[in-house]
Amino acid sequence: MRTLTSRRRGTNSRRSWQALVLVALVAVFALAGCGANGASGPLLAASVNGQGIALDDYQQLLNYSIKASAGSASLAWQTPTGRQNMAQTQTTVLNFLINLELARQQANACGVKVTQKDIEAQQKQLQSTINSVLKDPSDPNWAAFHALATLPRALALFSEQQAYQAALIKVLKVPTAHVRYIVVANKSGAQNLVKQLDNGADFSKLSQQAGTTNAADAGVQYVGQFLPEFDSVVLANVTPSASGCFNNRLPKAPAKYRIFQIPAGDGQFGGQYAVVETTAVATAPLAALNDAQTEGNVFSAWIATLVRSHAKIEKYPLPATSEQATAASQQ
Repeated sequence: MRTLTSRRRGTNSRRSWQALVLVALVAVFALAGCGANGASGPLLAASVNGQGIALDDYQQLLNYSIKASAGSASLAWQTPTGRQNMAQTQTTVLNFLINLELARQQANACGVKVTQKDIEAQQKQLQSTINSVLKDPSDPNWAAFHALATLPRALALFSEQQAYQAALIKVLKVPTAHVRYIVVANKSGAQNLVKQLDNGADFSKLSQQAGTTNAADAGVQYVGQFLPEFDSVVLANVTPSASGCFNNRLPKAPAKYRIFQIPAGDGQFGGQYAVVETTAVATAPLAALNDAQTEGNVFSAWIATLVRSHAKIEKYPLPATSEQATAASQQ
């Protein structure tokens, strides 16, 4: 049986560093916009807690995405599917840069040092992978790595992201909780279960009544390993330290029983309702997971769910790509 936790891990597997490099294989985008960003300065794509994100960095990653996705019919600006894929990549590229800036800020707030030597070590590792892939033009990842090899700034940004992630993972303690759940078909059924539980019913017995195919003890779940809404409601309910650091910040005590709707189309439980029991809320060392891909997944969730929810982020109007400008002139 595919559990809710196994589904989430599968969804997040792309967040390993190799997958970050290959993000442009999913889609590429053309930007709607109106030129420079006025009072915020003409060279910024966004700002994070007052720190600007260079428009040039954004354009470099966009250029990488276009080159990496060359020849993909699904990315054609002239088609609805292509425009949708482009918009998805717009979000992905800008979010990458926003999250990188948040990682820089958290390293500073938490007293974590990342040196140029650390970044260069990550770049050397990535360059080694590039060289290996480019030896085989039939490799499905060849276009993405070839694009990266020709864009030094994009390569530097990916390397820097990995350096900050590696340094923070060594010291981070992130929110966790022990989770059990029962999935039911509709909200009224879920509400009925919660009412019974609040009146003292035994969770295990109710789980047995529900059947083994839709009830499970998920064990200890780190932020990023269970339902996204669970993370935002339960595990992200924290405040930073005085310095702004989110390391080892314990969430406020949550309600023991909550109802969460599972996203539509999300595996066998999509659209149904999960009654979730939350106990033993704590923090745990991220490095204790002892698996690079899982650590990367949880780190990404920590940034996106905890750190980002407390950040002041401004996104500015962006210039159109040459493809989009051409399309507009032909209308």
